[in-house]
Amino acid sequence: MRNWFWIGVLAVTITGPDTVIAGQSYPYTINVSGGSGNDGGINIATRRGQLDSVSTFLIKVSDELVHK
Repeated sequence: MRNWFWIGVLAVTITGPDTVIAGQSYPYTINVSGGSGNDGGINIATRRGQLDSVSTFLIKVSDELVHK
């Protein structure tokens, strides 16, 4: 899967699998470009399953991943 969209002057690209299997781990990459470098933020949630971050830019708050 590769999706991209524009938010004002920001370009956002999300890359990862379209389909996942329960109990397996999958990497997703989110790239934000453009703007002043202080224009973006992120909040990632799931209806089912667990989220874990391998990035130093994300922290886990309750069951969601948010930017530091």
